[in-house]
Amino acid sequence: MPAPIRPALMRPAPIRVGLVGECALVEARGAVRFRPGRRLARAYEAACGAAEAVEGYRCRYALNPAVRAVLTGGPLRVAAEDAARDVRAVELDGHPFFVATLFQPERPALRGETPPIVAAFVRAAAEARAARGAGVAASIA
Repeated sequence: MPAPIRPALMRPAPIRVGLVGECALVEARGAVRFRPGRRLARAYEAACGAAEAVEGYRCRYALNPAVRAVLTGGPLRVAAEDAARDVRAVELDGHPFFVATLFQPERPALRGETPPIVAAFVRAAAEARAARGAGVAASIA
């Protein structure tokens, strides 16, 4: 009999506070710690001077702990965790810029600020384009 399938993401039971259906995590904020050497750590260090940031959440999805080792045992790596050590971001090794987050990194744009992840993505795209251009120039010469 095959092993049961475990969902990679899980949604905890709703938290009831005050009115029925109100979620305590709507518009919540929490500390996110970026792992040294990861793209996100470099992005936040360049933008904020720190490898930790307070980021916004609209919901409380989390990586299922039962599948964490399987998902992050290959080229997909944990890039950030919260105070409870829940995974908040992953990156794919060997890809110019594959980043996935379980927080909302776009929130600084609502304040007129460039989100660190956006600045890092633009830099990665420019570097990839320059590298392709250099390869084309070398092949012509």
